Amino acid sequence: MNTSAPSSKVRAVICDIYGTLLKVLPPPADAPERWLAGCRALLPHEAPLPLPEFNARCRAEIASDHDRLRAAGEPYPEVDWLLMLTKVLPGLRRPGESGPGTMERAFQLSALHAASSRICVAMPGAMETLDKFRSDGILLGIASNAQDYTRGEFTRAGFRFDHFDEELILLSGEHGFAKPSPRVFTFLTMQLAARGIAPEEILMIGDSPDNDIAPAAAAGWQTRLIEDSGWRVSIL
Repeated sequence: MNTSAPSSKVRAVICDIYGTLLKVLPPPADAPERWLAGCRALLPHEAPLPLPEFNARCRAEIASDHDRLRAAGEPYPEVDWLLMLTKVLPGLRRPGESGPGTMERAFQLSALHAASSRICVAMPGAMETLDKFRSDGILLGIASNAQDYTRGEFTRAGFRFDHFDEELILLSGEHGFAKPSPRVFTFLTMQLAARGIAPEEILMIGDSPDNDIAPAAAAGWQTRLIEDSGWRVSIL
């Protein structure tokens, strides 16, 4: 764990998710078979795409969306994952269908894809440290490059979103821009300033020097770098 010297008391802690609160492990051995079975159930009228082919199509669609958004002026774009799924798999949209059916299938496919891509567990020491922060009266927030499926992975690992301040949760997929965009840190700095908390009283905890530590430091926050070995309760 790398630390920057505390300049003042920490009153708010903002956490990354992947590699910080969640440890990402390889998928189950039967993930390709689970993926195909799930696709057949969700899209019974079209042949399922094997997982590698589906991933390749997603990467191409994401690259195209990112190019379009950068051309429109967003240097750190984030895709609408659920909308992208409907582009990659047109069968999610059924002719003449009204109501939430398409998006419900997209939600289910998104969760299936996440479960077929990795297993997420709590990072060692993270829950204990967050419990200590809460008992000390420190506000907790999240700044993560994440999508709709992240919420399910997060809660299944044992975390609770209601342990974090709702106004301090920023998931990139819900905003259209991603870390290391300064907009992420400006947004949270302003949210905390409204509560009388100065930038130097905010601590960013993350695993990425580029996405978490450097932009947080540029915003005037304190920083801690989480390594693969996990957290320590003495992080402050």
